[in-house]
Amino acid sequence: VHGGVSAALPNAFAREINVDKLLDVLKFTYSATKDPKFTEELVEELLETAFEVYILLRKIAEFNEETREFLAKKQGDDNDNRLEVETLEYFARNTGSIEIVQNGVLQRVIFRIPKFCRFVTGTTKLKTMRHADRSTPASKLVSIVDAVSDLNFEMLQQQRLRQNLFFRNVSDHDLAFQRLEFLCAVLLNMLMLAGWEYSSEKDDVIFRRNWEFSAIIVLGVAAACFSVINLVVSMAQFGRLHLRKRFRELKWNGPRIRLLRLRPGMRFLQWDGFRIPVFGAIVHRVIGLVCTFYYLMTKAKFAYPIIKVAFAIVGLTYNPFFFCAHLLDILNLSLQLQGVIKSITSNAKSLALTLILIFVVIYIYGGIAFLNFRDEFPNDDVGNEPLCSTLFRCTVVAINGGMRQGDIGQVMNSNEWSGAGLVIFKFSYFFVIVILLLNVILGIVLDTFAELRQDNIQTNHALNNFCFICSIDRQTFDRYGDGFEVHIKDDHNLWHYVYFLVRTLYSKDPTEYTGQESYVADKLQMQSIDFFPIGQAFVLKEREQLEDSEKKNTALQIKETRKFVEQLSNKVDAQNVLLVTLSEQIRDLAQADFTGA
Repeated sequence: VHGGVSAALPNAFAREINVDKLLDVLKFTYSATKDPKFTEELVEELLETAFEVYILLRKIAEFNEETREFLAKKQGDDNDNRLEVETLEYFARNTGSIEIVQNGVLQRVIFRIPKFCRFVTGTTKLKTMRHADRSTPASKLVSIVDAVSDLNFEMLQQQRLRQNLFFRNVSDHDLAFQRLEFLCAVLLNMLMLAGWEYSSEKDDVIFRRNWEFSAIIVLGVAAACFSVINLVVSMAQFGRLHLRKRFRELKWNGPRIRLLRLRPGMRFLQWDGFRIPVFGAIVHRVIGLVCTFYYLMTKAKFAYPIIKVAFAIVGLTYNPFFFCAHLLDILNLSLQLQGVIKSITSNAKSLALTLILIFVVIYIYGGIAFLNFRDEFPNDDVGNEPLCSTLFRCTVVAINGGMRQGDIGQVMNSNEWSGAGLVIFKFSYFFVIVILLLNVILGIVLDTFAELRQDNIQTNHALNNFCFICSIDRQTFDRYGDGFEVHIKDDHNLWHYVYFLVRTLYSKDPTEYTGQESYVADKLQMQSIDFFPIGQAFVLKEREQLEDSEKKNTALQIKETRKFVEQLSNKVDAQNVLLVTLSEQIRDLAQADFTGA
């Protein structure tokens, strides 16, 4: 039944089994999940059997109209038995359905979704879908398969956190805590902006009113508490996942992973082939913590909350102005600003190289100015020393004055004509540095922002108009199926595929695999994704079969009509022959009568 594509076996089951009895099994099991007298182990055993029963009913309903109508009626709003409705909704909610290609045949797989899969966050779902490689229909599916291991780890981590009352309540409102922290920072900085002033008597900055300082302390403590909560939640949810990825990257690159996976029994550390003797479990622990902290700080997602907590402590103990760093939370709360920052950071290498080129060119201009035009620079206001008395000072003046004021001529003496060489020097500096190179940086940022915007538009278009699994467009399903939205929700639900892969690879004993699960596991072991139905869907296959049937019926009707026309034509020809014969006979009789007369 699991891998069947024929209606014979399901219809045989439908004739022999009592569907009402199976429904009673489901209702009993659903009631047991809410009954405290049943142990967790017993409930799990009952659920495992009940889900097999429900999957059997679903498979039978695919091919048997009576069973399908029975389930639809029991799950409909017209059913007054709320236990039956809730039971079927519970099993439907925790059961996934996907389509795979096994040995060239498109099949539907119905499976139980593991309980921990419901803990995947919406942010993770969106990130996984948007960051997939969409260069080809197969490449995005490879991206999903590669992400299954991390998704499984994250869902298990979220499940462990949800068992803790504190994390369960905080995780559900993490965005609210971030907004409260930002609100406290805004109010605190507004108070400083309105009430902070310099007192010449005390030679220090003070607040105009006493209550303002108390309000800042209260807001600072609140902001610090929210910062700590957000840091703890971020570390608990994603810290271990980041370290796991980092360790795996290091393992791929070589034996350096041994420096991080420290155990008390080790007596040395191995760093790229070099053995460093280390004694004592405490030293191992300290080195492990240092490495962990280092790899967390290399990720902006964790480095920024750590810095905020540090600034909050300094702001409470030393100077409240350090709470200005918390205003940068606006970047975390605004996707548009994140896009602006990404337009700079995504091309950071090109920008850095361009800046290096600019400083090299400015250094050359500083050297030219030092060797040829140092007398054209005025003296400084402090030591009355010429601004261009050394190559270093000339270079600093060219960088600071020339770039900040937009023209190195603004720093030099205001003599309009001091020779053609000086005019060419000033104009070439303005043209090369200000007009060309600085605009190159601006162009890189604008081009990157335009590319990111275009990529975002293309990604949104792909997500809204093409199935992630089969890559068939929306119009096809709207024209031939039940609609695109129904297809990506019921037939090719991306996250049902993820849950199936998680269940197959990490949650189920290989000795208990079904034929379909064994086939998928073998394909994944061979690093093949041939089981994904790229360019195929059951709803379109059914439509094709219907169209083929209609074509066959039409062809048969045309054949029968042609045959009828041929028969009719033969009859008409026979009648024409008869008419010709009769007309000849009549003509002969008439001629004989005329001759006789």
